[in-house]
Amino acid sequence: MDSDPVPFAVQRHERGSAIVVEVSGEIDLSTADLVRTQATAPDKQRIVLDLRRVGFMDTSGIRLVVELMRAEDEGGAKLAIAADGDAVLRLLDMAGLKPKLRLAPTVDEALE
Repeated sequence: MDSDPVPFAVQRHERGSAIVVEVSGEIDLSTADLVRTQATAPDKQRIVLDLRRVGFMDTSGIRLVVELMRAEDEGGAKLAIAADGDAVLRLLDMAGLKPKLRLAPTVDEALE
């Protein structure tokens, strides 16, 4: 049984002092900039990148995560990632980022 790919969408929500950026579909060269524009939060204390509905992410997604990590290091919003899918978690692990990230299986846990 073939499953249809999830269409790309990105939505931004405020949750207290945090911005939650929910992404579904694929993060690649054609979509990473759309996610990037939603993941800016100069006046917020935390960004949660919700990748639970991302079925595929290439190096453009890795680059986005690294940029958000660097922004945090420079005094920007703290980054947390909600992810529970093998595709995203495996890629973050292969890139050596997994131990450096605040990862949680749900947005609520990422906000803790």
